[in-house]
Amino acid sequence: MPRAARHLWTSRPPQPWPAWSPGLAAVTAPTGAGYGKEVPMKMSKKAVNANAAGQGKYPRAAANKTAKPQQAKRAAGAARGRAEPTPERSAAVAVPRQSKQAAVIALLRRPEGVTVGEVASATGWQPHTVRGLFSGTLKKKLGLNLNSAQEQERGRVYRIIGAAAGGNDAGASA
Repeated sequence: MPRAARHLWTSRPPQPWPAWSPGLAAVTAPTGAGYGKEVPMKMSKKAVNANAAGQGKYPRAAANKTAKPQQAKRAAGAARGRAEPTPERSAAVAVPRQSKQAAVIALLRRPEGVTVGEVASATGWQPHTVRGLFSGTLKKKLGLNLNSAQEQERGRVYRIIGAAAGGNDAGASA
């Protein structure tokens, strides 16, 4: 019998060893020990109160017999009257906000380049996140030509070299 089905006894519990084992006597509980009797579950207080109120086993909300059939949905944008026209957007709203990714790309485009520590302090990221941005997003997804060089004073410095694939790589995508 599977391990999960051991609690689903019908007339007697499963044997602690296989029943076909030669030389071993099978010990079972006597028939009057409670096996084979079905014991009803106790009702919860909520169910007892519902039965006392005459609501049956599960109380339900009354069905609305006079409900009207649903109306057909309108076509998208059809006959919706607006009280006033949409206001024009100001110039400040039209400019997208500067994302951290765009800030990192701007730092990488500088002639002096940027180190992982400088990017981490500028963005608040961990160094492994900065390296993941360099290899995953900038190189693979955006196709930027990222170059690194070891310098004496600053350590490893990263730069974007030459024209990149696509002109909108410094956009507001995060």
